[in-house]
Amino acid sequence: MFPCEDYYDKYNYTEDPKYAPQKVILNRCEIVNNTWGAMWWMVGDSYVINCHFANKKIDMGLLKCGVTMENSTFSTGNQLYADVAQWPKDVKILW
Repeated sequence: MFPCEDYYDKYNYTEDPKYAPQKVILNRCEIVNNTWGAMWWMVGDSYVINCHFANKKIDMGLLKCGVTMENSTFSTGNQLYADVAQWPKDVKILW
């Protein structure tokens, strides 16, 4: 999972795009047999290329992300989220 927070105040979550990863490229990756394949939060200008996903609940969960997907396969499908309230409650957050 890619978080997008200011870690200087670890007791209060602060969502800010400037802390989110940018220009992430997954190329020729196989992400399989996980509950959730990839959970990205506010990742921008990124690519998933020539990858294969086959996970139990969803392959990619994308909250406020800008990800281009090319020549990749997804067995269980992806989920787009517009608000943090939609984020699956049973996904363990890193913070």
